[in-house]
Amino acid sequence: MTEPTERIDKEAVHISTPSTTLTTPRNAQQPAMKINTTRQSLLDALLVVSRAVSARAALQALSGILITADGEARLRATDMELGLEVGLEGEIEGGGSVVLPGRLLVEVVRSLPEGPVSLALREAERDIELS
Repeated sequence: MTEPTERIDKEAVHISTPSTTLTTPRNAQQPAMKINTTRQSLLDALLVVSRAVSARAALQALSGILITADGEARLRATDMELGLEVGLEGEIEGGGSVVLPGRLLVEVVRSLPEGPVSLALREAERDIELS
């Protein structure tokens, strides 16, 4: 199995995995998901839902965090015994959802500098851009 990859540019971090699950809006006119928030808001939400991320999951999706944007941003995780869902404060542009490796996502967000953060779904590249 291929490991998740993380690429850091000068202005953005790109996270992708071979199993990254993307769902795109049905309306082609609607832009892809983009969430503008602060690093601290994103980190706080991730730290809550990451408690439900399975460390030794037989199903890869159980080690991930589902991020959805459909009018509001929500983060979800479950290990099939415990499920957590948290809202995320911020400005939403477009809609969609993605499942990303939970532990990797928390580590990357922790390493970002304080201030505004943009989380954008890049469908063609099958990854998420954090900038």
